[in-house]
Amino acid sequence: MSNITDQIEEIKTLISSNSKTNQSLGYSTLLHLQEQSSDSPSIQALAQSSRHLIALIVSDIHDEDEEIAAQALKCLGFMIYHPCLVATIPAEDGRLVLESLAKLITFTKMKSVCNLGVWCISTQQFDATLLAAFFDTLLQAVVHALDNPIGSLSTTFEAMQAVAKLASNLSEMMRESSHLWTPPIYRRLLSIDKRERDMSERCLLKIRSTILPPPISLSKAIIQDMRKKLLTGMKDFLDKGMKVQTVMAWGWFICFLGSDALKNRHLVNDMLKVPEQTFSDYNPQVQIASLVAWEGLIDALVHPQILACNKNATLKNEIQQLQTSPGKSSELQLNGFSKSLKLIMTPLIGIISSKCDVSVHFSCLNTWRYLLHKLDTSVNSPSVMKVVLDPMFQAIFKIGAGSKSIWRLWDLCLDLLDDCTSANCSDLNSNSKDQDLSLFKTDTDNSVYGAICHLLSYPFILFSCSQKDLTLWIASDSLKESFVSSERKLEQAFEVWKSLYGSVSATCFKSSATNTFGGDLCAMLNWCFDENGSMFQSKSELGLCYKDLVPACLSFSSKVVECILKQKLTSDTSSCGSGKECVGVCNRFSGINNILEFSSRVMKFLYINMGTEPTVGLVSSRVFSALLCFISCLHLKQDILSFFEIISCPLLQWLSQEEIQDESARDQLGILWAECLNCLQRSQPPLTFDSSFLKFQACLLERTLGHPNTSISDPTITFWNSTYGKQIKLEYPQNLLHVLDKLSRNGRINLYNRSKSFLATCCKLGNNTAPQSCKVTATQNRSSKRVELMESMIGKFNQKDKPPPHPKRKRLELTEHQKEVRQAQQGRQRDCCGHGPGIRTYTSLDFSQGNEDSQESQDIRDSEAILEMLRRVA
Repeated sequence: MSNITDQIEEIKTLISSNSKTNQSLGYSTLLHLQEQSSDSPSIQALAQSSRHLIALIVSDIHDEDEEIAAQALKCLGFMIYHPCLVATIPAEDGRLVLESLAKLITFTKMKSVCNLGVWCISTQQFDATLLAAFFDTLLQAVVHALDNPIGSLSTTFEAMQAVAKLASNLSEMMRESSHLWTPPIYRRLLSIDKRERDMSERCLLKIRSTILPPPISLSKAIIQDMRKKLLTGMKDFLDKGMKVQTVMAWGWFICFLGSDALKNRHLVNDMLKVPEQTFSDYNPQVQIASLVAWEGLIDALVHPQILACNKNATLKNEIQQLQTSPGKSSELQLNGFSKSLKLIMTPLIGIISSKCDVSVHFSCLNTWRYLLHKLDTSVNSPSVMKVVLDPMFQAIFKIGAGSKSIWRLWDLCLDLLDDCTSANCSDLNSNSKDQDLSLFKTDTDNSVYGAICHLLSYPFILFSCSQKDLTLWIASDSLKESFVSSERKLEQAFEVWKSLYGSVSATCFKSSATNTFGGDLCAMLNWCFDENGSMFQSKSELGLCYKDLVPACLSFSSKVVECILKQKLTSDTSSCGSGKECVGVCNRFSGINNILEFSSRVMKFLYINMGTEPTVGLVSSRVFSALLCFISCLHLKQDILSFFEIISCPLLQWLSQEEIQDESARDQLGILWAECLNCLQRSQPPLTFDSSFLKFQACLLERTLGHPNTSISDPTITFWNSTYGKQIKLEYPQNLLHVLDKLSRNGRINLYNRSKSFLATCCKLGNNTAPQSCKVTATQNRSSKRVELMESMIGKFNQKDKPPPHPKRKRLELTEHQKEVRQAQQGRQRDCCGHGPGIRTYTSLDFSQGNEDSQESQDIRDSEAILEMLRRVA
């Protein structure tokens, strides 16, 4: 630190010297020290001496010796750029620096000195308050440098950098004075020197947000320049064959006209002769440049002030239609805006309809997308849609599918559709007579409604392509390219899907008392799963060829389920207006069954891929969470029964999977199951927990009562004790007996039918000639219960309805006692306790030793077949 301090003191002495040699040596040493000052001690030493150094440097920047002045400016530029140093400069010294720099730039005759002075302004880090105090002085110096009387290209470059710097610090002040400093920049767009044109273009791009839309003063300035020399300059450029450069400059010029463009129609007509020549050029580069420049005309004719006037004119026109003598002012405004849009759309429709290079088509669609962005919510106006949307869609649909670029073109069209639907829809006036919402009526004959459903089904149709299309696409290798492109933009694709679905669903809700759009869409999606499920079937040809696409399909499907369920909740709650008790199927047309069927298919799809795709856990967690929110809002008996009837099968599959690796999915599954049980208990009107309903729930309860995951088993046991456990008269299905016996002996569940009266009833039932599935009696051993299968039922177990053994199941060696129990179960001989054929005895020993083998008949292989078999047995 002491060495650095001594070095700085030596530098001060050299700079203060009257000797030019010593001054030059001092500044070169200081500059070297600044360049090497990367550590804190060096910067701290410079900061402590900054005030004394600045006084010496400011004095020397005006030195007549160009070398001394240049060196002083370089050192000054470092000191006012480095954050640690500029923070130590007092306000007085800051004012001195800015005044000296402005004076130097304005009056010096040396190119290098002027260049370095402007460079100091472009790199300084002074506070905006200090800059604002000397704004006029600084601006005058910068404009002088832009005019470049010395003729130095580097000075022009640094001046434009200084403009960008001031625009970032003092945006509003620079905007108000844009008529002073912008003309020297845009005039160079017609310079013969390519370097000047390029630096002007880059500068305008940097300050675009500051000067657009242009203030009136800037518009007036360019109108004068246009009439004096800019029009002539563009014609000269066209005569020289510089069409790209001309139309690029034209785009900026027309943009700077702003709202004054409509007030100077003759000037605009003269300017339009330039793109008239460039659009008709066969060179794709010229056409693309023309389309980019055409966005400047969009900026001039479509800006916030004009859009606001158009909205007011539309409102006035609707009011005046109710009057006997409507005024013409609003009609003129609407006609003028419509003509402007027609002018903008004319070359776009012409290009998209012609046989141009594909790059030109893409550029045309990008320009159209820019127009949609500028129109914002005004695009929903029928008059605007008629001019802007309808002609373009018609032109695009006429493009033949044989074109090689059709897939890329349609991808971009989907992006444009996202832009269109992302704009907030304006409020619909229900009192307006000319509003027709029939477009989204849920009528099967409505082709537009069906087309939207097909469009939203497109990703699933693509994933579930038929075998014929699969063979053709694999041969051409176009399918993989299409899928890879979709996978890379999966998030964007879903956002487009979600935006379109939300907009259409909201519109359907406003046009109909019952919103069935979600149900109708899910009916079509269910068809995709059932008819063409190539991707959705395990080990399919498509799944084997493109394994990387399965995670994309899983993620997309789960997000669609979330979106549809959430939208259904929102629409039902809004239609009722009294809270979430109103959610559900208020009538049979609501489409909730189709939505639940789709959710069920997605759950099965996830279950099939659980062992092969690591992302299934996270995706399944989101689906479980969405179903949880949905079922938590169900209260009506009809809704709850529909939910269980449809979701039971995939839910049983998931609950039977005892080892779910993903913790989030495991937790969400437990919470979902607990909410399902709560839902049954809060049903209105209440459900009757009798033998028939127990038979309906038997498979689920069999898996959940003794589930190893306590978050599943504990709520199930609580549910049993508060429902079936309170029933005195109850017939237990066959598949529940072993679970109930084990839990009852452990004292965890209530079984009122173990009383003597119930046992007596069972004995009476045994003497009855009516068909009976099983009979429960007590044994001498208090820890066992004997279940006798009737002879008529023994044969049924040995028939084809018995579930097939698991092909991968290993048969374990049985102990002598287990063999006796198995033989007794199969009716071959008496077991060790003396029970005869057709009798199965459960004891605590049986459960502990024979559980592995007896469990074989309990595993889920074909859940539907087992469920049906158990119903017949019970």
